Amino acid sequence: MVLSLSGTLLSTQERNLNERFSITSALTALFVVALNFNAVVASPTRNATNTVVDLGYASYRGLLNETVPDVVSWLGVRYAQPPRRFRAPLPLDESPRAHNITNAQEYPPFCIQGYSSWVGPNDTGGAGSEDCLYVNIYAPKGVTNTSSLPVLAYIHGGGYFAGNPRSWPFDNWVQRSPSPFVAVTIYYRLSIFGFLSAPEEPGKGVYAGKDPELLLNAGIHDQRLALGFIQRHIRSFGGDPDKVTVMGQSAGAGAVGLHLTARSANPAERLFSRAVVQSWYRSPFVLPAARKVRVLLQVFIPDF
Repeated sequence: MVLSLSGTLLSTQERNLNERFSITSALTALFVVALNFNAVVASPTRNATNTVVDLGYASYRGLLNETVPDVVSWLGVRYAQPPRRFRAPLPLDESPRAHNITNAQEYPPFCIQGYSSWVGPNDTGGAGSEDCLYVNIYAPKGVTNTSSLPVLAYIHGGGYFAGNPRSWPFDNWVQRSPSPFVAVTIYYRLSIFGFLSAPEEPGKGVYAGKDPELLLNAGIHDQRLALGFIQRHIRSFGGDPDKVTVMGQSAGAGAVGLHLTARSANPAERLFSRAVVQSWYRSPFVLPAARKVRVLLQVFIPDF
């Protein structure tokens, strides 16, 4: 076991995953610097050691880590209700009310995985939790709701069946960037819970079976709800909702591509202002009909 830059214990598999994406990390850091929007940190009105952020309906106490002393991490901030299996996520009740302070100082449960080598060498799938709709937020120490820093919202890869934002801790990136910014990493449902492959019915589109709420792409809906949460609340963490760059790698890049082309029911909705895709991956044979076509084509084109 080794310590990550955020001071948490990582398994050998997680460490290898971090090393594997070191180049991506470096390129992303350069990109953040290039898109810093000439941001400056406003003079803090909040005590630098007070890491509590009040959202009106909930308050979260962030982590001041001695390993990365100039960054506050709010880990496991809930952006949706506990999910209904195979169905669209439901937003939180954000009406102002009396509430306690929640410690956001440990990483939340990751979403249930398909087979994933980083979970363990003998993992056959199933590690994780269904209740996993959270974001991690990293910001320079001392920012306030008037700091208006640019925001990087990161969607992890993993083939749509695996991945854990804990493997991409952004506290060190925020620490080392010469221009301040706020980073957010998004948990979304994976494998069959987020990207269900089921028999289609004509006219159902992304819905499957006889249940009109049974989604084939619940994971994408999770991401959109998280991006909406960022729009509503990132100011409280020092960010500017008008300066959100959404970025994804591999399957995360594929998801960003979908968000770029998605048509919202609300024409005025704006979830981000810029987007970056890295090593775009999409699965062209997710749906049963597509797989049938592939099988037929392989009769004539063996390598298809």
